[in-house]
Amino acid sequence: MVVKFVRIPFFSTLECGISDNPLTPNLMERFNKLEEDFFKCKTADEAKALVSTCNSAEALISLHDRQGVYLAVSPSSLSFFGYLPEELIGNSAYDYFNPEDFQTIVKSHARVNVKQDVDSVDYRIITKSGNHIKVCTLSKPMTDSDGTELILTITFKR
Repeated sequence: MVVKFVRIPFFSTLECGISDNPLTPNLMERFNKLEEDFFKCKTADEAKALVSTCNSAEALISLHDRQGVYLAVSPSSLSFFGYLPEELIGNSAYDYFNPEDFQTIVKSHARVNVKQDVDSVDYRIITKSGNHIKVCTLSKPMTDSDGTELILTITFKR
């Protein structure tokens, strides 16, 4: 199956003041580059390369199985929400979501898994210190070379 992705204007919502922290032009440029790289990823190998290069404290890139278990996590996870990549790999992303946002996240996850389309969702994650931070995640499905279905995500602080 060939999946087509249409680039959505994700950052326009951040520019319109929805974000708690206004984005500087430099940060906006970096976010746009990450988003562009996210949409360019066509293979699991490209996704893993993208995951390994993200060091922004304001962004987290991860690769999951279809159930949401972390398979690869960017080094930025420590500065993003207090966890080393090794602490997250093998765990469900659902373990780190604010329980009040569960239904919203499940609906987005289903759209990615069932419709095989890119989706975005706003929610709160729980940091290692127990604080809740507002984030927005873009998720897209992809298939590994052995046919395993995966989900690539890029998450930005709001």
